[in-house]
Amino acid sequence: MSVALTQEGLGRDPLCIHVALDVAHIGFCQRATRPSPSWVKATDMHIAAYKETLHTRLKDTVLPYSAILCKDVCYTNIEHIDSLNVYASQIATACLSSANDTIPFPRCRGTRGCIPGWTFIDPLRNNSLFWHRMWVDCGRPRNGIVAEVMRKTIGLSTTPPFGRLAERSE
Repeated sequence: MSVALTQEGLGRDPLCIHVALDVAHIGFCQRATRPSPSWVKATDMHIAAYKETLHTRLKDTVLPYSAILCKDVCYTNIEHIDSLNVYASQIATACLSSANDTIPFPRCRGTRGCIPGWTFIDPLRNNSLFWHRMWVDCGRPRNGIVAEVMRKTIGLSTTPPFGRLAERSE
């Protein structure tokens, strides 16, 4: 690995970084998803509880009066900018935590039980996702081995079990 840093001039000039890496293995990770509150499933009682909880949490936030009443139109006072950023962060945190505490979440996919045939399709789906990512990382070639394998794996994972999958398993 080699890194070369160059900077011309001082102040706000860009800093150019040239990085050369030798990569022997391309890995990927599964997408991590967090469940978020389902506002569609929220009833009037949930929304009333959200409003009450939010009101209670917003009472604790301190309004930055000096920053709001500041007459500087160029916003050069860094303390005022920081205090407004902290205030906005407190409001966002209060909204998100109130929603997490009062609004219902959707059920995880695994709580509904086993989907028939999924144990057969899941490995094919993971293989298809791997080759699709590989195809994208290679610049989406139209021809070649990677494009051919990607097309075959996508075809196997998207057709119903009674289609190409049944032919493959025989």
